[in-house]
Amino acid sequence: MGAVNKISPYIYRKVYQSRFSLYCWGSTRLPSAIYQFKTTSPDLKVSLDVDSAEGTLTKVRNHDFDIGVITSESQNPDFKDLASQVIMKDCLVFVTKPDIPFDGVDLKEVPSLPLILRNHDATLSKILQRELKKYKLDTRDLNIKIKSNSTESIKFSIIITGGFAFLPSVIVESEIQAGLLKEVHIQNFNPSFYYLFIHRKNYKLSNQEARLKSYLLNRLDF
Repeated sequence: MGAVNKISPYIYRKVYQSRFSLYCWGSTRLPSAIYQFKTTSPDLKVSLDVDSAEGTLTKVRNHDFDIGVITSESQNPDFKDLASQVIMKDCLVFVTKPDIPFDGVDLKEVPSLPLILRNHDATLSKILQRELKKYKLDTRDLNIKIKSNSTESIKFSIIITGGFAFLPSVIVESEIQAGLLKEVHIQNFNPSFYYLFIHRKNYKLSNQEARLKSYLLNRLDF
């Protein structure tokens, strides 16, 4: 075996000079996609971690990482120094434990329900706030029991202890299908957002990074 060069705190590649680094939005679909991509690059060694969109942007801009995947309110954000491309569109869904005896609520009833939300400065919280404003509501009107910086911790808190949460559909669809969570429908309320592939404008993607980008762009349903 050849030497292993460290290329970031999270992703390594054997005898590969250019850094191949990636932050992801969660610990469900993206690792699966990376694993499948890795079958075409058997010498690629991957270890994933999760950070906020803001943290990812900072690290890419600071050259700590060369590429990233972030959540964004806009499909065409005004990044002066970064190139971005939409990987897929998603939406926030309202979820709870499956034993809750109703399948839908009116938006005006949501402030009375116990909620677990992302931290205020998280992109997903900003997306929720944007949508609530359309109906003259604010996150300050909500009955927030806990705030967390992790969508995964929120998801498992709901599964174990109950409550309600707004989470990305791609994060919870497996648990909904398995009967661990259920979606509570809110009529005409579908906060949408985008997952973007980003890199510095003055950075030339390596062959591996370009292949990964193409792979993700061609898997819009993953």
